[in-house]
Amino acid sequence: PTVVDITVSVKVNDTVALNSPFKTTALPMDQWQGSQFYPELICSYVTPNAPFVNKLLSIAAQNLAKNTNGAAMDGYASNREGVLAQIAAIYKAVVSQNINYVLPPASFAKQGQRIRLADNIAEFRIGTCLDTTILFASVLEQAGLNPVIIMLHSHYRSNTGICKAIPFNCGKIRFFGYFCRVKTSDFNSFCFIVAS
Repeated sequence: PTVVDITVSVKVNDTVALNSPFKTTALPMDQWQGSQFYPELICSYVTPNAPFVNKLLSIAAQNLAKNTNGAAMDGYASNREGVLAQIAAIYKAVVSQNINYVLPPASFAKQGQRIRLADNIAEFRIGTCLDTTILFASVLEQAGLNPVIIMLHSHYRSNTGICKAIPFNCGKIRFFGYFCRVKTSDFNSFCFIVAS
C-alpha cells in the first residue's frame, strides 16, 4: 500500500470555490481489502469479458452441445433443466483446466488478499478458493446467468440459477463443488458451488 496526497479543487467562473487536500491509500488493482471493508467490492473482480472467460464459455458451449443435443448457452431463456445444464457445462469447463489450489499471492496488506484474475489463472493454472469462485462467477456472468458470491467463514461460494445436490469428482483440481436446492421468491431455487 502507498499513501497518496490528493487535492480536489473546484473552480466556479475562474474562482476557486473549494480546495481540499486529503490523504488516501493506493492499493494494487488486484488487492481486495477483505470482508471487513466494503465486502460488496468483491464483485469488481468478476471479469466476464476477459479472454480466458470467453474461452471457458466456448468450452462450456461445446460441453452443452454434446450432452444436450445442441442446447444453447441462453441464460435464463432456458427452462429449469436448461439452466442446470448450462451451469453444469460451465463447471465442467472450469474443472477441465486442471487448476491447482495454492495459497493467496504475496501481499504487504494487513487484511484482505490479492486476487488472481482470470487471465492469471489461465497462464499459471493455480488459484485460491476465492480466485476460482471469482473465475466461476465471471463465466456465469458472461453466460447471462446472475452470479452471487457468498462469504461464509472465510470460504467463498458462487451461486446462481437452479440445481440439484450433486457431488463432483474433480480429479487434479483441489476444490469440491456441489449444488444445493433452495427455494427463493423470484426463481424458485439457487445453485451453490463451493470452491475450497
